[in-house]
Amino acid sequence: MAKVDGFHVQFSRRGAWTADLLSPGKEVEVIPVTWVKDWDRTGGMVFVWMKKMAEVEHHMARKGGFRIAIGNKKSDGSASQDDIVGIFFVEPQERSHDPLGITCKMIKRAKPSDP
Repeated sequence: MAKVDGFHVQFSRRGAWTADLLSPGKEVEVIPVTWVKDWDRTGGMVFVWMKKMAEVEHHMARKGGFRIAIGNKKSDGSASQDDIVGIFFVEPQERSHDPLGITCKMIKRAKPSDP
């Protein structure tokens, strides 16, 4: 388990694009993981990869936004919780079918004290 932005974070399972986010005194929240290469810092947008259309629809319906983890992939394509660089709030903007995911607006870096 890695500590990132005050949270404890670990990948949900091997090959998952989700992470278990644990903040003190709260239940585990499963959040999507995306990659630094999919983050347009100057434009404030990020593409969040999904594995199933049901996940896309679930997150698109979350108008108040949701948390994501952003990480770096190694040169061989692998990653671990130690490669997660930050936890952020994003707001869904547009769904994509190919590749499957959501383009999101970056809102702010998340803190454990956030609701």
